[in-house]
Amino acid sequence: RPLADVSKDLALTELQEDQMAEAINASQKNCFGVITTPRNDGTNLLDDIVLAMQDPEHAEEKMKAAFMQIFTAKLPGSDETYLAKLLQEKQVLEEGFKKILTEDQMKKYTRLGQDPLEIQTGYDPYGEYLGERLGKK
Repeated sequence: RPLADVSKDLALTELQEDQMAEAINASQKNCFGVITTPRNDGTNLLDDIVLAMQDPEHAEEKMKAAFMQIFTAKLPGSDETYLAKLLQEKQVLEEGFKKILTEDQMKKYTRLGQDPLEIQTGYDPYGEYLGERLGKK
């Protein structure tokens, strides 16, 4: 959902919208860093997804397996799963929203049920990465 829509729903000031965009973009960058953390072999989870997308016969099956790693695989160099780290980042972002929004706006935001990591600001490191990788083949 675009930030502009969320902004209208919450009646954000221009400053608040800018602060929200900055917080969301920083969080997206952190999440992207989690998903692209290099493993011992130099590859990363997002590379697995790219490879799965390129398999003409088994793309769906391989993509499911790659996405399941988010839930089950440990982040390289950590005892945490990818999902646990992403959920921590989501919590940090929501805490950041509490510093930007008024109490009333935060209540409205909570009622929206909006996943903060799915608010679109125009910054899309995943799309850029996938475009680069898929464009090379």
